[in-house]
Amino acid sequence: MAEADRIAAALRYQQELDAAQRPATMNPNIAAQGLKSRNRIAAALASQPPSWSGEAIPMKGRATILPFQDSLPGSVMNKRSLALPGIVAGAVNAFTAPGRAYQGGYDVDESGNITPKFNAPEEAANVAMNVMGGGLGASRAAGGAPSGALGMFIGKSAKNWDAAAATKALEMEKAGVDPKMIWQETGTWKGPEGQWRQEISDKSSKITDDVYNQISANKQFKGPMSQALRHEELYKAYPQSLGIPTTMFADIAPSGNMSPGRSGTFQTPQITVGGPSTMDQRSVALHELQHAIQQKEGLARGGSPEMFRQSTDFSSKALQDAAILDKTMRASNLSQLEALKRFEVLFGRKPEAGAFAALERVGTGKKLDIARDAAREAEKLAKNPLESYRRLAGEAEARATQKRRNLTDEQRRAEFPERSYDVPINELIIRR
Repeated sequence: MAEADRIAAALRYQQELDAAQRPATMNPNIAAQGLKSRNRIAAALASQPPSWSGEAIPMKGRATILPFQDSLPGSVMNKRSLALPGIVAGAVNAFTAPGRAYQGGYDVDESGNITPKFNAPEEAANVAMNVMGGGLGASRAAGGAPSGALGMFIGKSAKNWDAAAATKALEMEKAGVDPKMIWQETGTWKGPEGQWRQEISDKSSKITDDVYNQISANKQFKGPMSQALRHEELYKAYPQSLGIPTTMFADIAPSGNMSPGRSGTFQTPQITVGGPSTMDQRSVALHELQHAIQQKEGLARGGSPEMFRQSTDFSSKALQDAAILDKTMRASNLSQLEALKRFEVLFGRKPEAGAFAALERVGTGKKLDIARDAAREAEKLAKNPLESYRRLAGEAEARATQKRRNLTDEQRRAEFPERSYDVPINELIIRR
């Protein structure tokens, strides 16, 4: 089939789906907006690379009906761009699948890992999740997530923590075994902040019909997490997570938030989840639940861009001048007024505002040096709050949870967790 014919067939399929009476997982206004977006779909078609028959169109971050694609689904750092809806892109992939399967071939990454270009289970999931309509209807048709799907990281206080595997991992580490080999052998790895983790299955996790029904009737779901998300493995690991207060709603883009609570507990005032489909809501819920586990286990935490916009009490320049004044006073046994006059003679200016206040509130000697270095780092991070937020180890781990949620057992063991992080480990910001 020619490229133009495939595109035309995909668009006809989109029109048929628009006209079909099927359950919607977004509110009627959003669905109506999707039906009016033909011109934007056409523009997205024009912007796509021409080699559709040779490679599958990437599906990550695509809205099911609307012509948008998200760069970081479920994150406040998300950037939206014009793109084919998941239904159309999925239909195109379905049409090109036979040819791509015939061509075969493999991809080899920098580490020498080999993966087939055509992944039959993923292609089948594409047909079920996108061509068959996406959302709740497609989830039922596809029978839920693929068997053996894994993804959520747990800590030592989990009731299903494999202590024997953790002990073996520690022994292998002491023997100098490579962390990747430790992971493949024991399913245990040490996170960026130095604490051990294991992984539990997400294969049975599913947004409940109650969420869909409440959103349809009341525009939102409110209730305990156990009523919103089926996740036997999570609740077995952390029974307290059953009662986390949860709000879910339909939205044009995936979004989520976990209000922080007391460290070492699951006491969180609220987890909020939004998204255009139950698949998006499930992904975001897993992201936010990973943050809840971080709080419970004392792992590296997530945060928000706002935390990097908050300035320190004193600027690094004020702290630097305070350190100079302090050394001048101690070296020559001068009063503050005498030290001020000497400072003005040496530098031809007055000290930065707050310098003397810093002497009173921060202290002297090394305390000033430490505070100055911390202020410099905070000022550097504040220049790009969104990028700093993205580099938080807890956020990178939660995004890795989303990325790994549909890996099989074999894929999970072959894929070292750090490779699922979208930020280099040495660039992560550790926040506890």
